[in-house]
Amino acid sequence: GKKLEELGADYLGVACLDEAIELREAGIQCPIMILGCTPTFYASDLVKYNITQACCSLRQAKILSEYATPEKKAKIQIKVDTGMHRLGFAPTEESMDIVKEIFALPNLDIVGVFSHLALETKEQDYDQWKKFQYFIDGCEARGLTFPLKSINDGIGTIRYPEMRYNMVRPGSFFYGFNPHLTDLKPLMQLKSEIVHLQLLPAGEGIGYGLDDAADHDRIIATLPFGYVDGVPRAMSHYQGWTSVKGVK
Repeated sequence: GKKLEELGADYLGVACLDEAIELREAGIQCPIMILGCTPTFYASDLVKYNITQACCSLRQAKILSEYATPEKKAKIQIKVDTGMHRLGFAPTEESMDIVKEIFALPNLDIVGVFSHLALETKEQDYDQWKKFQYFIDGCEARGLTFPLKSINDGIGTIRYPEMRYNMVRPGSFFYGFNPHLTDLKPLMQLKSEIVHLQLLPAGEGIGYGLDDAADHDRIIATLPFGYVDGVPRAMSHYQGWTSVKGVK
């Protein structure tokens, strides 16, 4: 977060409240947005730490309004469900009327509107974009304006420059991970230490399923982390690798 802020990022996006608070307590000053849905009983923390929350319902907006004050408003971005069906307002006239009610609530600062592409086919992506723009147009016809508009993640930013509006969310691109761009390089390494060594006889498998049995004796090294810590299980069965003292 500090590096991105130093490099000029206007906003930091996180998944949940814990991450947002951790950034604030680390001294991050720039706006922070939670793209997921925070339980409403944490509304006071959103206001206290000056965090922008994705807004998906009138009830959520009313609760945030109650916890905020004219001096310390609750910041929200309206989430539009253009097809992924996870969170957000449907792009309908009824939803636009609900958003108008949200704009009328006190102590709220509606700083933007956003959606997210499914990135399945170009036709579907353009259909989502049309729904998003339809929603924006309908809100603006009701006198509602959004300073920030966003639908592109990293892939969308490269694939659809016409959809960039005035905010993009490059996501994993920042870390150098994406199969669609060959000139991205991963920025991070995971370093650990071996906590256990054992000699495994030929024919013995390892771990769940007792897989990867070999026809020769092997020395097996155990590292103190696993998929519970975020390491993909897809790295199993010789799909992933480590290096020990510089040897792969």
